[in-house]
Amino acid sequence: MQGVFHADLKAIGSRYSVARSSCVYFHHEPTPRNLQAPLQIASTGNCKNEPAHFAVAERTICCHCPSLNNVKTKTMFSIIGILVLGISQLLEVRAGDSIPIFDGKTLNGWEGNTNNWRVEAGAIVAGSLERRQPHNEFLATRREFGNFELRLQYKLEGTNGFVNGGIQFWSQRVPNNFEVSGYQADLGAETDGNLYDESRRNRNLMEAKKETREKVLRPGDWNDYRIRAEGAHIQLWLNGVKTVDYTESDETIPQRGIIALQIHGGAWTKVQYRNLVIEELPETRSR
Repeated sequence: MQGVFHADLKAIGSRYSVARSSCVYFHHEPTPRNLQAPLQIASTGNCKNEPAHFAVAERTICCHCPSLNNVKTKTMFSIIGILVLGISQLLEVRAGDSIPIFDGKTLNGWEGNTNNWRVEAGAIVAGSLERRQPHNEFLATRREFGNFELRLQYKLEGTNGFVNGGIQFWSQRVPNNFEVSGYQADLGAETDGNLYDESRRNRNLMEAKKETREKVLRPGDWNDYRIRAEGAHIQLWLNGVKTVDYTESDETIPQRGIIALQIHGGAWTKVQYRNLVIEELPETRSR
């Protein structure tokens, strides 16, 4: 018995593995009557990066009973077909993959004041060193996120005022206002590495140690931020050094929301963000 089908699969747990867009065939070796024979999927050798050989199932097939063989063969193909359909749907998007949320060229997937927010040299940019930023402004993702780990780089320049920015997460826009409410990984004006609660409790939830900030911060240059939010547990890293390890005690605080980039008002300032990559994490149990 031999047949061919094309599978668009990635993985089936730890037992079965099929390369995406690989070609495989079924092969049944004739055996003496009434003995069990394994039905196998084996590599054709014609597809790039396909697995070499693996077993799918074993069934009792009598090679001298054509009608019985046909029935069991049809049953097996039906089972395989259901597996192929179900697995391709379940594995279309795999949890745990890191994906960019900024394409380096456009603001697709983001919303905000595009008279200020723009793309320059592969970075999201707001503000100018030649004019005063009148008030806070935020560029926000069009979709919300639950548990996640976000990595990005930022660069802040400016004088004359509160030179500051930040990365909002698990946040919401304030209706009929330019503000965004929620957690913020703060930056600039001696706040780099702090966890702030913007337009909600309006205070630092946890501050980076001053000596740590002074040691690792690269003023006026690109800095790495890593933000991990998982249930009530929030952690921040500045240039690879952990600055915040915070557990939220207020169970009414949402654990889902937008991500938004901030430029703070009141200074001649320019802020840039680039290389924004997110990994969505499994959801935690309901509180």
